[in-house]
Amino acid sequence: MSENNKLNDFGVHDTIRHGPSRMEHTVSRISDFETHLKNIKMNELEKKLQLQKTMFGSHMPMRTIMELSSVSKPSRPEFMSPVTNFQFDILNGNDETLDVSDIFNDTTDRVVGDVHSAIIKNRNL
Repeated sequence: MSENNKLNDFGVHDTIRHGPSRMEHTVSRISDFETHLKNIKMNELEKKLQLQKTMFGSHMPMRTIMELSSVSKPSRPEFMSPVTNFQFDILNGNDETLDVSDIFNDTTDRVVGDVHSAIIKNRNL
């Protein structure tokens, strides 16, 4: 039986019929602020696209989304030097600020292996 079915006419948990209420049903596991922080980049992008639609017309958000999708995956193979994807930073408006990832490129997860297989994987052949 769900927690909503255990409420009486006044919207209060009926302890006599259904026993004491459990704390896990009344407390949310994830706060609203935590969900906001997880979705902050997506919310900023949606606001930016809505503003572009209002100012320039319906074609501008579609153009921005196409540009973001075309530069989101770098065209360089993994075995080459670290990829910074500066075009993606320009489209997101991050080109005027310095971040830790701009200075310290983490190359520990990059596997230097067979060059030919890396090119085939990169080009989806």
